[in-house]
Amino acid sequence: MTMLKKRDRGTDHILSRSFKTVSKTGKEYVLKTIEKRVNLKGKGGFTHKVVIRNLTIFKYRPGDESILATMAWHYNNGKITRWEKYNLRDPIRIRSDKVWIPPQEKYFCYNDIEVGISEEKHKFLKIEEFENNKFIVVKSVPVKQNLKYSKRITWINAINFTPVRYEYYDKKEDLWQTIDVEWQDKFDILFWKKAEVINVRNGNKTIITIDDVRVNLGLPAIDFMVGALNKFE
Repeated sequence: MTMLKKRDRGTDHILSRSFKTVSKTGKEYVLKTIEKRVNLKGKGGFTHKVVIRNLTIFKYRPGDESILATMAWHYNNGKITRWEKYNLRDPIRIRSDKVWIPPQEKYFCYNDIEVGISEEKHKFLKIEEFENNKFIVVKSVPVKQNLKYSKRITWINAINFTPVRYEYYDKKEDLWQTIDVEWQDKFDILFWKKAEVINVRNGNKTIITIDDVRVNLGLPAIDFMVGALNKFE
């Protein structure tokens, strides 16, 4: 079994991603992004990835739009270097704690739950069958106490080892957030196709869709230099 994060991700890709969040009061937030990514490899294998995202933020009504272009270099040691460009301003380098998170991703709480597999303790719970499919159910408890969840229960497809459902529990052991995921296979490389995220505590629901996925395009290195952010104006 190969861990999902260690599977072949191709040399590069471009994809479109949209977030639609509906709050408990019925207010909608819609975010559309275009992501370009290149995976660079060194002598020891995976070295780092570079992600550049062109964000078009649609707020409360059509025509109320802003452009935010961001670029992040993710290193093998966990270090991340970030730049951003907002509307017509020049690109600037930013600290991780200064990264602006749009409402759609804030409600998704991805930064609160994204940790490496070695940063959790894992325990096999059971094999569960549903609609003629078998799923491996695993309990994961974060090693660090500063994270916002106390445990995660994951349902993993027993055939291709893709996680299809996550349940996150808060520090009081109450259900906090659920994520149900559909996957798509693009030239033997797996991407999310659709995910539905429900925040049980506040009633917010976010639907994430990914389409127009193109892989192994041979994107030029210049597309991932800081000056490339100036293209988004």
